[in-house]
Amino acid sequence: MKSEKVRNISYWFLFIIGLVIYTRLAILFISNNLLPIKMRLMALLIGLAIYVLLGLALLNLNRYPKTQLGLAMFMLAIIVLLSVGHWYIAKAVNTINEMNQESERREAGSAIASEKDNLDYLEANISSDGSFNILISGIDTDGSLNNISRSDVNVILTVNPDKKQILMTSLPRDTYMPIARGGQEQMDKLTHSGLYGIGSTVESVENFLSIDINYYVRVNFRSLITIVNALGGIHVDNPQEFSTSSGKYFAKGNIYLNGEDALTFSRERKNLSSGDVGRGQNQMRVIEGMIKKALTPSILLNYGNIMNIASKSLQTNMPTAAIIDLVNHQIENNTAWQMSNMTLDGEHSMSHPSFAIPNQQLYMYIPNQESINHINSRISTVLAN
Repeated sequence: MKSEKVRNISYWFLFIIGLVIYTRLAILFISNNLLPIKMRLMALLIGLAIYVLLGLALLNLNRYPKTQLGLAMFMLAIIVLLSVGHWYIAKAVNTINEMNQESERREAGSAIASEKDNLDYLEANISSDGSFNILISGIDTDGSLNNISRSDVNVILTVNPDKKQILMTSLPRDTYMPIARGGQEQMDKLTHSGLYGIGSTVESVENFLSIDINYYVRVNFRSLITIVNALGGIHVDNPQEFSTSSGKYFAKGNIYLNGEDALTFSRERKNLSSGDVGRGQNQMRVIEGMIKKALTPSILLNYGNIMNIASKSLQTNMPTAAIIDLVNHQIENNTAWQMSNMTLDGEHSMSHPSFAIPNQQLYMYIPNQESINHINSRISTVLAN
């Protein structure tokens, strides 16, 4: 008798768990337009009918003892299905909400970025001693460079022509920092600065590292393909073999990349052991390959044609005269450049809020202050003559 009572309590306990999950699922259905209203009502009525029948079956459980096991298995199956359905629908709702909120931020960012001082029309901050910092901002889109989009590539080139040194510094796209201008100095991931225009990205990086950004270059997917192909392809040293999500394989060692391959190589992160940090390092490898190819005599002697292609494929505030000076300097003093790179260290987090997309759990890369100080010190060293 006692075992039968315990069994009945267990059945009712399963019933209540399933009812709670069903109620949460019903609230999601009612409050979100994932499906047409008729389909939502039909799904809710079917679910309600099933639970009414389950309740009636439990009330008459002792009359039909042979059906108890089957009923228990059926309730477990219902609970599993409801749980899986709730997980998928909640995920879909979060994704849609995130897309809607980002769309709103994009529209706000477009309005802000349309102002003269916030597009690509920042005045060059020309260094008096010849060395300079240039920020490469790669937006996650194809088509027109006037599109407002996230800044997924953020690499600082610190260049000292007299010492023939170039330092590349990669800031991961999810680095958590105050975002300038349209970001209202609120904490967010660096990539969202692109939604407010290149001025926001430049000032955010300047404030974050306490450095001056003298110039910037803004590129998108098409820019990279066009410029790498104009250079006749590049070579990079790939430290680990990997296949991309699209199935493209890159072998370990010195490999040749055309424009399309360079883009694919630069974008992959899921199949890299170090994830987004590894992607940033691959982006620097592509930039290094482009610089080395651009410094070869055949390209230097034909730099007018390359500059013409580049001018149509990227946005920059670096004066043409400054570029010509660098080219002439290299032609007159054709010695090798010392190139090095570094990446901002940090920790992973899902518990820090985003200003651009509030009320969502987003991945953030929390920077290490010692690493920030080290980057600042190395940049200062390279800049000094």
